[in-house]
Amino acid sequence: MRDGSRGILTAGLASSALIALLGTAAAQPSPPAKEPVEEQDEPPPVDGPAEEQDEPPPFELLRYDEDHSYLRDLARRTGNLLALEPLKYLPFDDAGDVYLSLGGEIRLRYEFYDDRRFGRSPEPPDGYLLQRYLLHGDLHLGASFRTFLQLRGAFTSFRDGPPVPTNADGFDVQQAFFDVGTGRRQREPALLTLRVGRQELSYGTERLVSVREATNVHRAFDAARALGAFAGWRVDGFFGRLVQNEIDRFDPWFQRDTNFWGVYGTGAIWSAAGMNLDVYYLGVERPDAAFDQGTARELRHTFSARLFGELEGLEYDLEGMYQGGEFGAHRIRAWAAASDAGYTFRTLPLTPRIGARANVASGDQDPRDRTLGTFNPLFPRGNYFGESAIVGPVNLFDVHPLVQLSLLESLVFEAGWAIFWRYSTADGFYDNRLDLIQAADGSERRLIGSELSLVLDWTLGRHLSARGSYSHFFTGPFLKDTGPGSDANAVIVFGAYHF
Repeated sequence: MRDGSRGILTAGLASSALIALLGTAAAQPSPPAKEPVEEQDEPPPVDGPAEEQDEPPPFELLRYDEDHSYLRDLARRTGNLLALEPLKYLPFDDAGDVYLSLGGEIRLRYEFYDDRRFGRSPEPPDGYLLQRYLLHGDLHLGASFRTFLQLRGAFTSFRDGPPVPTNADGFDVQQAFFDVGTGRRQREPALLTLRVGRQELSYGTERLVSVREATNVHRAFDAARALGAFAGWRVDGFFGRLVQNEIDRFDPWFQRDTNFWGVYGTGAIWSAAGMNLDVYYLGVERPDAAFDQGTARELRHTFSARLFGELEGLEYDLEGMYQGGEFGAHRIRAWAAASDAGYTFRTLPLTPRIGARANVASGDQDPRDRTLGTFNPLFPRGNYFGESAIVGPVNLFDVHPLVQLSLLESLVFEAGWAIFWRYSTADGFYDNRLDLIQAADGSERRLIGSELSLVLDWTLGRHLSARGSYSHFFTGPFLKDTGPGSDANAVIVFGAYHF
């Protein structure tokens, strides 16, 4: 099995490498910059050459969005040993328009769960180590053609029970695609690009489409995609199939299982007020979708709009979603709404940020009628409601106040408390994989429970970061009435190096 002794050996080697890198970073400072995050609160830039930036750009969640051509200017190289700058820009012509950029990541993540299923399955407390290794090459052949290849190693050590495909998929191809376009995004005010191949997708705050950063294996699609950028707006259209991760074999290409297509547009609508708008349509077809109402073929259409921005320290994000379609011989009528707001007191000690989130996702009102009312969040980020990634945004209403404190410039503490209710008492409770944890079973109780989460983020320059979190889920009347109702605990610690 690929997550056995070889995974332990690679974990040991990678741990030694990370310790050495942390020591190097402490002795040799590098310019501070933002680490990759799953949320994308601003429309992606569509113009402005990379050479005009004042400092090295941050690493992106989607690594293919990075532009390291600024390194053709030797004066802009920092000399930081962790940056591996000679590998980030390898020109093959005098003009520098034909070049190769190499990059990668090493991430070690420890997870400990106690009663993740609230006592509903005989799972003892389990702690295990996840190791993720990524290496990519981005080859640009002039302004109109590029190829991108990313290889992945994903291993699990010390875990009880069978391996999980999204955490222990071994060595495989994570992304492999080519672009044909009218010009490079950073150099052209308008762009039209065709992208074909295996690729990751991420839109908005990843409520519906995410790369699934928390797991060892990012989510990917075998897809054809058209990207256009015009006068500050970006529009993407795509059709693809979900990549199914398989243990002990290479993930198959263009597997006939889950089809996914859509159009996504984003842009600024009121620059003076910092206001931006996303509008999009997403379609999905699954042969065997499972809900409390049953299992059947699902054809679902999602129509949505999102308004977001920042005004004088106040950040806001509002999104509404409506779904229609077919579930077997039944129709789909579902909806959801999400909000996230916060204010940062920049002049106060510790720069506190006070925030609140609220979400509602419809549930099925009657499992015996011919309408499925359960909202499907499609491909959401795993840690939708917190680092523990226990609860899924299905048949749910929640409120989530939180506070952030900057203990140091590189050290941020966050505390939050999320409270969860069932939206419909005729529907059940689902986890972050959209699997049914507990059916309704006739219970009229709505309160599922609440979760306390404590998170500490540590950033050492551009290349090194670490996070530690603790979560405790207090079960409520619904889980206690329908089953054992044990509380759940989660401890997660990880460190990562990017280049």
